[in-house]
Formats: sequence, structure tokens, C-alpha cells
Amino acid sequence: KGRAMGSDNGHLPLWRRDYVHNKRLKRKLLIIFLSVIVFAWKLNRLVPSPEKVLYDTVSAEQVESKLSSHCLHTFRRFQQCQRSTNFTRVFACHRSWCRSFGHCEPCTGIGDRLHHLLKLVDTASLKDCVRVSIDYPITGMAMLDSVIYTDPSAWLSEILHYRSYDVSDRKLIDISQPLSFSHFTPNGMGKATQNFNPCLASILFQPSNKMQMELNSYPHAHIGIHFRAGDVYHTDILAGGGGGGAKRDQRVTDLESGLHKMLQCSRRLAKKLYPNESEESIKYYLATDNQQVKDMVNGNHKFVVTGIIPQSFIGGDGGDHDAMLEMYLLARSKGLVVNVNRNLKNADRISWFFQTAKMLGFVPHENIIECDLET
Repeated sequence: KGRAMGSDNGHLPLWRRDYVHNKRLKRKLLIIFLSVIVFAWKLNRLVPSPEKVLYDTVSAEQVESKLSSHCLHTFRRFQQCQRSTNFTRVFACHRSWCRSFGHCEPCTGIGDRLHHLLKLVDTASLKDCVRVSIDYPITGMAMLDSVIYTDPSAWLSEILHYRSYDVSDRKLIDISQPLSFSHFTPNGMGKATQNFNPCLASILFQPSNKMQMELNSYPHAHIGIHFRAGDVYHTDILAGGGGGGAKRDQRVTDLESGLHKMLQCSRRLAKKLYPNESEESIKYYLATDNQQVKDMVNGNHKFVVTGIIPQSFIGGDGGDHDAMLEMYLLARSKGLVVNVNRNLKNADRISWFFQTAKMLGFVPHENIIECDLET
């Protein structure tokens, strides 16, 4: 009876036995494959999101303990709006995979990017009072955990370099949608009125433990100098390394003469802010986008400079870490000096890197000199 029903494979023709064997093997492989998919899906949901695991975060309690008293009201207002459940605005500029494969959204430099982001958050949270999320965290910074965007695909999105949204068209955000996405620097966003509550920078970002150790390794300077030479000096890098193409942004024609004038402006500011200090005791921190300028002051004990090569700012996440380190060192000086570009109008006259740094340091306008190198 068993042979009649075909249950005894030993009495089946060879071709029939192979067919039955292959069919069973395929069934086992299918079961194994489906089991792996189910296991991966469950694991993807159970394990903390990659954004929370791979990047440094800081809790609301930690942020509050580090804020100055005049920022506490802004912090509590922000936290109140973060509890909003009706609307969420996600601000994104995910370029961490641009040099490999997958999802890529090219971004501007760290100064432009951070300044525009803070303006968007100011409008969304402090004015419209909706919840905000940010993608992606800036390397070297610890971000407030409640604002870190977590993609629905979780670890699969990290492995496959994928995001469930697309803001590459840089359209202005549609605030009528419960969940809306916007690029950090959307088209049509005016530059002349890019002011934001300076407390937001300290609420959203704190230096990571590693960066804080680096900051502590540098002596404090009385005056911070930001010498912006211009991207024209990096055209070879910009043209071939993800900088978005070469840009003719030459702000200084003679570097040595420009540095000399910047030092004159810096000494004038030092005398104003430190009238009882001798010139010999004054230290200057120099942040610049040009290595030649750094080389001019190397070995001079009056200057604090990092060993960072300015070109590193242009490329990838490591560049963000280096740029933020320089920005924080600049921000902690009592007085700041920056060169202006008379060929540009409105806010672009002064680099966004500098404008963000002065906000981070809460540096008052009377402690800043805009140095015109063409006069």
C-alpha cells in the first residue's frame, strides 16, 4: 500500500526520487529564508535605533544642568513643544553616505548648514510650537535625544544606506502636513533675516566627551580671529571631492597683508576689552580656512591655533568634527574679529561660520569688530 501511494522512495524511478528530494530541499530553504526574514524584522524592531546607538546623545536633564540661567525659559518652551503629537517637522541633510553608496543629500558647509537649521528649528518650535526631529547628528556633537530622527526602517536603513524620505528637491516645507520633511537649506529661504534664539544651539547640541577633552587641551584666548580667505583657494578640492563644484569666492587678494590688518583690528579690540592687560599677555585664537595663514603665525606664542588642516572641513563627517572644534574655540573668546567681504550683500558679507560661532558664545555686538581688509 505504501509503494502504491509513492511513500517508499526506494522503489521510485531515479528521476522521481531526485524530484522529490529537490522539492523537499526547496521547501526547507524557503522555511529557513522566511525564518531569517522574520527574525531580522523582529530584531530590527527590538534593538535600539542606529541613530541612538551610533551617535552621541544627551538627555534633557543633562542639557538643563549645563544651560545658563537666561536660556532656561527657552529650554522649557522647547520641551513643551517637543511633547506635541499633532505635527512633526523633520529637518534633514543626510550626506554621510555621499562618498560610498545609497541615499545622499549634499549639504553646504557646517556654518551655513547649522545656521539655517537653527533658524528652521526656531520657527518650528519656538514660534509654531510643533515637534522637531533632525537627521543626521553632527559628528563630534552630542545631540538632544528627543530630536534625533529615527527612520522607520531602523537598522535596515543603516545597512542599505536608505532613507524613507527625499528632500533633494529642497522645496519649502509644507506645514499643513502632520509629518513633513525639509532640507536644512531649502530653496527660497531668505538669508538677510537669519536670526535665531542663540539658546537653541546649546539646547540641541553639546560637545561630546571626546570633543570636550580636545577643547580643554587648548588654552583660552582673549580675542578670537576668524580669517575667511575664501573657497577659491580650495578649487582643486571642491571640483573633485564632493564640495559641489569649484566656487569663485575669493575674499582676500593678499593673505599676508590681510593678516596684518586683521591683527591691527584685533589689537584695537584687545585694548578696548582688556584695558589693564599688557599687549604681551594678550593671546589670540586664529580660525581660518587657509593653511598658509596658519603657517604665518606658527611658533608665535601669542597665537593659539589647532593642528587641523583647513581643507578637512570640506569632506565628510570628519570635517564636521574639525569645523565644530574650531567653532567652539572661536566662540569662547570674549571678543571676536572677522573680515568682511564687500563684494557680497546682506548676511553673506560675513561668513556663516563666524555668525554661528558668535551665537554659540553669546558674544555681544560691541565685542565684535568687522575688519575691512580693502581699506
